[in-house]
Amino acid sequence: MPFYTFECDECEVYWEKEAPMSKPPKRSKCSLCKKQRDRVFTAPAIHFKGMDFYTNQAKLEKYKKYGMDKETADQFLKTECEYSKDRTKESAKVYKRVVPNFEKMVKEGTARRCSDKEIAKRKENARKMTADLYTKTGRDPHKDINPNLNSIY
Repeated sequence: MPFYTFECDECEVYWEKEAPMSKPPKRSKCSLCKKQRDRVFTAPAIHFKGMDFYTNQAKLEKYKKYGMDKETADQFLKTECEYSKDRTKESAKVYKRVVPNFEKMVKEGTARRCSDKEIAKRKENARKMTADLYTKTGRDPHKDINPNLNSIY
């Protein structure tokens, strides 16, 4: 049975009530002020397992309905899952890493080169901001940061 969430605006309290899906409660009594409160609608906690779960299962049910035997239906599902995996791999190839052409951007005026002084100042600001953040959280950057990363500064 699902749980339904309720909220009391006055008491600022949330609570859940278990009820059958066929009879979901619209209102429930607050445990503090004893007034009837409305249900809060939230996203359901659903987890689909498997590759392309919905479409493959729906197709499988459709074919079972129209007289496909179990062995053929199982083979169909296996083939569809493999096809889904292949589509996923292919779609990943469509997206490629973008490397900006800085020389072209400078020529077009959409970017400019920073001087060595500006670069040094930005690095120093980044170091200070990182140190401030570590100080606020009570951590030591020299212990928490991988030593190989320090070489870039």
